[in-house]
Order: sequence, then structure tokens, then C-alpha cells
Amino acid sequence: MEKAERDNREMKNSKRCIGCQETKPIEEFPRNPQTRDKHAGRCKKCTSAKARERYNRGNPKNKVFSEDEKTIFHLGVLKGEGRCNDLEKTINILQATIKALVVILKDADKRDANLPSIE
Repeated sequence: MEKAERDNREMKNSKRCIGCQETKPIEEFPRNPQTRDKHAGRCKKCTSAKARERYNRGNPKNKVFSEDEKTIFHLGVLKGEGRCNDLEKTINILQATIKALVVILKDADKRDANLPSIE
């Protein structure tokens, strides 16, 4: 009977985390008055990690953008569709856009020079 009582006492003093699946002391779980044992189902470490993940997922500042998305964003800034704290990046994209347009126009002039005139 002593073993059963000891196991029961240990069960009250420890709990299995639903996040990391580890059995930890009850002090490592945040208080939650809505549960039967008055402690949350996730340990403090897993609760913190879950909250951080949820924050990062919902925060657009933490989103990882592709280079194309970044370029589109900075071109939108140039058109006046928003603000950007990275002025240097916006200027670099503007310069790259201008260089690309110059190349396109030079190619167009070469093609036009090769066309026969219709006069």
C-alpha cells in the first residue's frame, strides 16, 4: 500500500507536458485555475515556445520574404504605396531598375535600326 501512496503523491507533484511529452515537477507548469489540477497542460518552456511561434507567425515584420517579394515591395515604395526604413535598399532597386530599362531601350534601338524603313 505504501508504494501506491508514494506513486499517488508523485503523480500529484509531477505532470506530463503535452508539448514535449516529458514528465516534470508541477512547479514547471504555469497556473491555470480552469483545469482540474490548477496547472496548464504545457510546461512553462513549451508555453513560451508556443507563444513565440504564434507571435512570429502573425507578425508581418517576422515574415521571410523572397527576393521577388522584396523587390515588389520596394518598387511599391517608389510609387508611393508605403513606407520603408531601408532607404538604401530602395535606392539600389531603383538603380537596378533603371539599368535594366537602359539595356531594354538599347536593345530596342538596335532592333529598330535593323528594320527596313517604310518610307
